[in-house]
Amino acid sequence: MKKIQQIKPSFYDKFHCIGADCKKNCCQEWSVIIYKEEFKKLKKNIKSENLKKIFSEAFVPNKGTSLQKTNMYHIKLTGEKRCPFLDEKGLCMLQKECGYDLLFQTCKVFPREGLLYCNQRCELSLSLGCEEAVRLLLEEKDGFLLEVSEGKLDLGLIRGNIIESAYITKKPVLHYFYDIKSLVIAVLQTRNYTLGQRMALLGIALEKIYHMDKEKNFNKIPNYIQWFLNEISQKNCQYHSFFEKNKSNPHIKLLNTLQKHYKIARKFDIKQQLEKINVSIEGYLNVEKNEIKSELEYNPLKYEKCVEEFELFLKKNPHVLENIIVCCAWYIGIPFAYNKNIWENYCIFAMVYSVYYFVLSICVKEDTTKEELIKYVVMISREVLHGSKNLKTLEEELEKNESATLAHMIKLVL
Repeated sequence: MKKIQQIKPSFYDKFHCIGADCKKNCCQEWSVIIYKEEFKKLKKNIKSENLKKIFSEAFVPNKGTSLQKTNMYHIKLTGEKRCPFLDEKGLCMLQKECGYDLLFQTCKVFPREGLLYCNQRCELSLSLGCEEAVRLLLEEKDGFLLEVSEGKLDLGLIRGNIIESAYITKKPVLHYFYDIKSLVIAVLQTRNYTLGQRMALLGIALEKIYHMDKEKNFNKIPNYIQWFLNEISQKNCQYHSFFEKNKSNPHIKLLNTLQKHYKIARKFDIKQQLEKINVSIEGYLNVEKNEIKSELEYNPLKYEKCVEEFELFLKKNPHVLENIIVCCAWYIGIPFAYNKNIWENYCIFAMVYSVYYFVLSICVKEDTTKEELIKYVVMISREVLHGSKNLKTLEEELEKNESATLAHMIKLVL
């Protein structure tokens, strides 16, 4: 393997899979996608009759007309929503019998992810769909930090996330890839603003860069980024007065969140928490038309109480939500993800932020334990970072409500 510059979270190298000690490991509730070549290779190396039988019944071919889809399978979960290859101790029978090297690529690399930039740099990250990754992140009390080093390039981690010179020719804004990515991290870690305000500031900056990109004023991007970061660091910054006039309103935030995320919220195991604010997911879903009703029922005073308790928790643990959101931004690749433009990327990220804030605000109290918090973060992350259908739902809600505007996004995140 060739060596290359690596950029990775400071806790990346500390990660190792804890296997059966994981309370809700990655072999539960997820149906892993595998390629036909992986399937054939592993099948040849299975020796025991018991495992051969399990293997013969464990896969379902992917439906679809594209070559990629027809060359893929997914693992059929058991009635308990577990991978059929887990033994009674929660360990992988395939790995025990065939060895790590023959495992399916997804099983080998998760929660690791990589993005390769012009064969010069590789961004490495960890998914918060893994509880051990979340545990390591929460220990970073000085904030989410990145390290630059030189290491071997493992193409198995890249999984198609490659930016090539030819692609940059078509999208010149990618010449400023790291300038813009650095802006995202810097704004989200500017602690003289609340996290909601930082999300709003990020929207203001990325909307401006999006228009520079659209108008082909690429050469202005670095100077604008430098100006913006300097501006928001000033005590008498114009944005302080902006936020004084546009204060956070938990009622508006809740209404926006419920309107945009009710389909996703139904998938979370938070029925008891939703009852605390008198929200019934089925209560405001028109089942026949599968659409939201114009009036939502919830108790705004009870939700305000939840927010107060959540904010008390954050006062004791100021790094928690910031680390989660910054880690998400790095893992997703904001604002260069989803094959969308810079502004569309920001809007999706703002909606992802609002899902985290809403669910955590009704689940997390001042005395919530670290283990409980990890459980909630993993639950949210598996739905919004890995659920392609859920990401599609977020996009559809933006289009349906015509809410992909800066004004809408600021109301959502503040």
